[in-house]
Amino acid sequence: VNEVGYIFNYYGEKKTNSLMKDVFVKNYPQQSPQATLTILENLIESQKKVQSDYELEFGKEAADLKFGTKIDLAKLLHANGFSKVISGLNFSSQYSMKNLDFKGLTFNNCKFYWTNCSNSNFENTKFLNCNISNLCLLNSNLINCKFDKCTLREVMFTGSNIDNTEFIHSELICSSFEDTNIKNSKFNHVAMPATHFLDSLIENTEIVDSNLQNTVFFDQFHSFDVDDESKKTARITKPTAAFLINPEVRGVSTPKAFMKLDQNGNLLPLRITMHAQKVSPEKINQECENAFKEIGPYDATKLPIPQQLIAKIKENPEFESARILRKAEKLAQYVNSFCLPGGEDLSPALYGQAREEHTDLTSDYRRTILELGIIDQSYKKGIPLMAICRGFQLSNVYFGAQLLQNVIGHKTVQKYELSTAEKTGIFGGVMKNSIIGAAAHHQAIPITQQAANHLEPSVIYGDLVKVSEAKQGAASPMILLQFHPEFYNADSADSMMIQAMDTFFNITMSKQNDDIWKLLSNSAEAHRIKKTALTRIRGILLNTI
Repeated sequence: VNEVGYIFNYYGEKKTNSLMKDVFVKNYPQQSPQATLTILENLIESQKKVQSDYELEFGKEAADLKFGTKIDLAKLLHANGFSKVISGLNFSSQYSMKNLDFKGLTFNNCKFYWTNCSNSNFENTKFLNCNISNLCLLNSNLINCKFDKCTLREVMFTGSNIDNTEFIHSELICSSFEDTNIKNSKFNHVAMPATHFLDSLIENTEIVDSNLQNTVFFDQFHSFDVDDESKKTARITKPTAAFLINPEVRGVSTPKAFMKLDQNGNLLPLRITMHAQKVSPEKINQECENAFKEIGPYDATKLPIPQQLIAKIKENPEFESARILRKAEKLAQYVNSFCLPGGEDLSPALYGQAREEHTDLTSDYRRTILELGIIDQSYKKGIPLMAICRGFQLSNVYFGAQLLQNVIGHKTVQKYELSTAEKTGIFGGVMKNSIIGAAAHHQAIPITQQAANHLEPSVIYGDLVKVSEAKQGAASPMILLQFHPEFYNADSADSMMIQAMDTFFNITMSKQNDDIWKLLSNSAEAHRIKKTALTRIRGILLNTI
């Protein structure tokens, strides 16, 4: 049955297994890992439909009372003849496991790759000898759990509650405990390079016999009970870069950009959630809409609208959006660089225009406020910034540029040359010769409406600004790109289509795309050295007073 299903494609296989589910479960409980995984998915989907149908007939309150708010996976497996010990399965992005109850399950020698388990419950759940990569545990509960001899890479615990949980003989690499409540827990014999604890709350939690080199605690180190040997390893050996991601959406460019920061940039890339979790999106949206009404239409004689928006938020520290700006300020205290990736269209309210038909608006301003806070901190405190595509547009709009809401012909590879014959500026070395890059945008900054007072157009393509940088005299470089250097030689494909795209870009794009990441790395290292020197000078001055 499986082989026939695979011949007719994945969806054919899903349907075939759905039809044969009862036969597999009742008569053949010991299946191959792939068959078992397909059955597991079908069981979950079937139970979701049962609960959904019941909710339609009797209402949500009655459905929650009968079934609970989450599907009890252990109960579901037991009812269909399966053990609570799940061994040797590979969970990938095609399996959505959001809003489930994993209570009492043991995962042994399993692999998780881009699996979304957000808003789920893990109680008395064990992960043994598992390889866990890009697992999303956003706003989940982990109680009495154990991770033993596991590798956890780029795992997002953001917004979760962790209680009485152990991480033993494990590696946590480039993972995030942002906005996480951790209590009565233990990290024993672990290494946590490029893992961070931004805005986490720590209570009665130990770190013992662990390697804390390049673990970024922000201001939480002294909240842990750390043994003396582990304390000796707690040092940062590389510059850090805060990188914004959406844990629930893989995307195409974001994994590639993160890969470049990690591998080509010689940086410690910190995964920061672009949509803050401990705030109310509805209140933030209302605060922004009210502020736009007060600011009024675009006026070139006044501060740019984004800067006025930031000022109004700061005037009201009780605002939900003010909490996001404070997060940006805390990041600026500790990191050596920022990287803003591409994404959805900007709200035209940021540059004083009405929405046009091709602009795809999001109703969530959380990301925009955090990005504006980062751009503001970067500019005012001299922290290196790389901003790509949407990040490029927002950085320009922050300084007063206007945006064309729809341009055609900019979703392809393009050849770029510096607009000045002198080949100076931060791009002078990288783009001394022309560079072929990948463009993927439908909005753009026209040269006639650029932010001329603060930014220098380094590359002009037709009548559009493609690359810009801060004008001479700025405290730190701004690497602003309306193309995607991360598309070169970064294989992160999860489908044949993306693999074909990767191959095309690797053949057509210039090798100089990789050198752009070195610009950020070198700038971040310079910032780190400067910051270390200033800290030492302050210490000397304090000791002499």
